[in-house]
Amino acid sequence: MKKKILIGVALLSLSIAPAQAVSLTPDLTFDGSYSEDLQILSYEFENLSANNVSIWMDTLQDGLDARGALFVKNNASGTWDWKSEVLNAEQSDYDSTVKYNTSGKNDFNVDIKNGFVQNSLTESGISDPGKTFSSLDAGQYLFVVTHDTHHSIAGRNSGGTFSDGFYDLRDTPIPTIAALVKTWTTDAFYTGSASPFKVFVAGDVTNVSAVPVPAAVWLFSSALAGLGFSKRRKQHVTI
Repeated sequence: MKKKILIGVALLSLSIAPAQAVSLTPDLTFDGSYSEDLQILSYEFENLSANNVSIWMDTLQDGLDARGALFVKNNASGTWDWKSEVLNAEQSDYDSTVKYNTSGKNDFNVDIKNGFVQNSLTESGISDPGKTFSSLDAGQYLFVVTHDTHHSIAGRNSGGTFSDGFYDLRDTPIPTIAALVKTWTTDAFYTGSASPFKVFVAGDVTNVSAVPVPAAVWLFSSALAGLGFSKRRKQHVTI
């Protein structure tokens, strides 16, 4: 009886223990640097078979609050069709007792940054983007990196193509490109410094190319201003 009780306690302790970040071995790694406002950086890869594919980022340092979007190549039309937004990776190491993330890492074993202070109740920071896709179809994919406040129109509509463009949530109405460029170079948090990052892809994937897309491809429309596409928030904990 005593042995059974001890086993039961051990199983219970395992069930309530905080989940730990899992280290995945990436099959592809892309290097990038976000250095100007309105920048769109895209990274193309091919998924060779229907399998689980994980995509995650490491912004390497405080400064860039990144956002990702995944598009798939439509072989019939030649367009890049929207597949999914890729936002903050989960933080399963969050401990509800002490009310902070105990490891300082997200579920992809990437350090939490952008305001994160280890074991702090008030400076819990945010995670870099990351997502695992179950049984992602074979095909060519485009992973697009932007600033968090720059959203794909296709993502807002839960459908569409890369060429539909992107829009910015920081200003209403949406200003000119020149005005937005100024925010990157003068904001005290960024101070115009380039923010290096890495993109990792794990799965039955192969490299196609890394294609930087110039800021000029941004497509703005004043009709989009004020639409309620909710901004990703920092993951601060309300005590």
